[in-house]
Amino acid sequence: MTSAVTVLSSADPVRVFQDFATLDGLSNGRAEIIAGRGSFIESFPLFGYDLNDYEDLFNENIELLLKLRESEKVTWSGGHRPAIHNLGVYPRPVQDSIPVWIGSGGTQESAIRAGILGLPLVLAIIGGNPTKFAPLVELYKKAATHAGHDVSQLRVGSHSIGFVAEDTEKAAELFFPSTQYGMNKLGKERGGHITIVPAMTLPAALMVRCM
Repeated sequence: MTSAVTVLSSADPVRVFQDFATLDGLSNGRAEIIAGRGSFIESFPLFGYDLNDYEDLFNENIELLLKLRESEKVTWSGGHRPAIHNLGVYPRPVQDSIPVWIGSGGTQESAIRAGILGLPLVLAIIGGNPTKFAPLVELYKKAATHAGHDVSQLRVGSHSIGFVAEDTEKAAELFFPSTQYGMNKLGKERGGHITIVPAMTLPAALMVRCM
């Protein structure tokens, strides 16, 4: 049980850890965290952060999040939030080490970071040919190997958007108009244009994370 991505750059790692530890307790040890820098930047001014600190914020916050995962009491200091001096953070998750993934929209920097940290990687494949993401996976593995991690123990996953219905026509009728509108609006706001078409369907409504 997880979010599609938690935008860790503009979120408090302590609160993120507490929220997912609570979810882990409620689900009896099935929670996972997917942390990413975020392709949307609206949250930065909303919470008073400077976009010039985009990289530093994520690097500091992932460091703190991993420290919170490692031990009950934490001592940590950084440049963007108050320091923590030997304080306990509760609740603790049911799992000994709640899984933390690095979520990426397809940047080399994110793939390399995940490899260096030895964390599993999730690629958000919102559009385009999935095979184009293969070089990022190879880059991820090379970075992990260089950092001394056992690549065979690391996982790679992908996010993709989909809608399944009783037949293709019903799926297109329900899913396509609003999704096309939203994606095209997003494309125009970001200086491009996105055209999507209906895909194959199955008998149910479902959004899937393929591992």
